[in-house]
Amino acid sequence: MIAQLARTTNGFESHQRSMRRLLEEEDKRETALSRSTHQLKNADQISQDDLHFDPRNSSVYDPLRSKTFRSEAASHLLSAVRLNFVLVLSLVPKAVFLLSYADETHLKGFQSKDVVKLGDYFVETKFGSVTECNSPDFNGLDGIVGFGMPVQHQSAPPPPSGVSDMMPRSGDGISASLPVPLLFALTDPTVKDNARNHVLERRAFSFLSTDSLAELQLGGYDPDAIDGRMFLTPSITINDYVVVSLSIKFGSSELLEFTPKNPRLRYLPAILDSGTSCLVIPDSTMNGLVTESPYQRWKNLVKDPKNPRLRETFHINIAGAVFDLEFDDWWLGESNQSCVQRAPENFGGILIGDVFFRRYLVLFDLRHYPESVVIGMGKRSSQYKFAKSHPTISKIPAYKRKPVNISSETVSYL
Repeated sequence: MIAQLARTTNGFESHQRSMRRLLEEEDKRETALSRSTHQLKNADQISQDDLHFDPRNSSVYDPLRSKTFRSEAASHLLSAVRLNFVLVLSLVPKAVFLLSYADETHLKGFQSKDVVKLGDYFVETKFGSVTECNSPDFNGLDGIVGFGMPVQHQSAPPPPSGVSDMMPRSGDGISASLPVPLLFALTDPTVKDNARNHVLERRAFSFLSTDSLAELQLGGYDPDAIDGRMFLTPSITINDYVVVSLSIKFGSSELLEFTPKNPRLRYLPAILDSGTSCLVIPDSTMNGLVTESPYQRWKNLVKDPKNPRLRETFHINIAGAVFDLEFDDWWLGESNQSCVQRAPENFGGILIGDVFFRRYLVLFDLRHYPESVVIGMGKRSSQYKFAKSHPTISKIPAYKRKPVNISSETVSYL
């Protein structure tokens, strides 16, 4: 595929020739790529410290190979740069993006613009072209699809509830921005359907998974995917998908012994994040909010997280409804380790990761954003067939691979 680039100046033609030379030079690195791919395929036999992100394993965005790429104005074209063998085209000054996750994964890159297709829908929008990453989990991946909420620029900081400490940070002191999340671009009411846009009417999506499969449902959720009724609760922020956790029991033992008598203060904010692998719980008293470290209380019960004495079920109370995570959910049999981690001291709540999504379908309803965001949770039906067609819900199937980045009991948050 050849990009539809307008050759308006000799300088731009020179940029294009330079990019082609860089692509030709990259073809000479096949030996290194083969060696890196071999390491990826044999990750089980390689030490965690020896595994690193290698962008040569991924099919990164290349505007020269896109039929739908176009620059809005040639005068806005700044430069074409090669960073870590990733070709990116910067259309907007300072269009760098930086992103940090609570599982210590950090991404850097530049914003690009093209037509992005997801399932039955597509839209011309900006997206992040990843050039640097510190996690080997991203080896062999082409990129990430952002389904979070837009970054809010608040005139005053949020109240000291601990929620603000849980949000992603740009870090490094660099002025950075993030593109509008793909779901918002796909559901932008100001965009009309045409050759470059086919928008989704309902700003809602659902996600569910198993140990090896996953599925994204656009426009809502398929009722056949769950048993019983969907439990609905509001997100307590419009920055991230945060719900209220009133209790976490391991078997019959309560891990959250709150000290305040006021019931409005007896909770922890919990982020629902399928991109985080494990259940992440505090390893402190949260400045006296609880009587004892929830992680240490759990560890005292299991004795050894790598060989747990007790194989009980977690009972997580979210806004009054109890959701169970059995031993098969929080124990990773293939890698022989528990998927329960302790949060760092500056983390103001808990993270409910993929261990939850393997048992429950989670609905994210943003139809009334920013006034409200509703989150739904329903137990996945054991009879549900992934990617089964639905008259109104578009389904995108995916395959999962086991994470290679769970190397510590602690999740670092930088």
